[in-house]
Amino acid sequence: MGQIAAEAGMSVGHIYRYFENKEAIIAAIVEEDLQQARETIARITEDPAGLRAAMLASVDEGVAKMLDRADAALFLEVMAEAGRNANVAKSAARQHEAALECVRTLFPPDQQPAKPFTHDQAVDLLNLIFSGLRVRAIQDPAPDAARLTGAIRAFVAELIGAEASA
Repeated sequence: MGQIAAEAGMSVGHIYRYFENKEAIIAAIVEEDLQQARETIARITEDPAGLRAAMLASVDEGVAKMLDRADAALFLEVMAEAGRNANVAKSAARQHEAALECVRTLFPPDQQPAKPFTHDQAVDLLNLIFSGLRVRAIQDPAPDAARLTGAIRAFVAELIGAEASA
């Protein structure tokens, strides 16, 4: 709480005027992350260029967000707390399911992933790749974002049956 207060530029007591406890802060962080994911998915699914083109176009933004060290560190702190606190673990599980549901919307019934992947495998793989970038951001303080973006764009293109340059 002391670190949160210092980062926010306020006292611990002041933070507790807005949040009941640390779990409530984490729940708000999780909800904010989910809201951003929902907005991104909505932007992709409503793009007039089409779903495949929009998915590929969003790879750069997604990689950049996941490689942001501050964002990655906060995500990993939340996950670490989920390992210690059952209520936070429930919140993290809800976030995981909601994130998977967001990704599932990228594969409507008429948009099956490329073989050999099943629908569920494609959803899991996309989720794992982008979540894994957060770990990479901490492990490697200066990741080659362009190389990672290119590799992920090529994988996503293969997964959705699109041209990687789209």
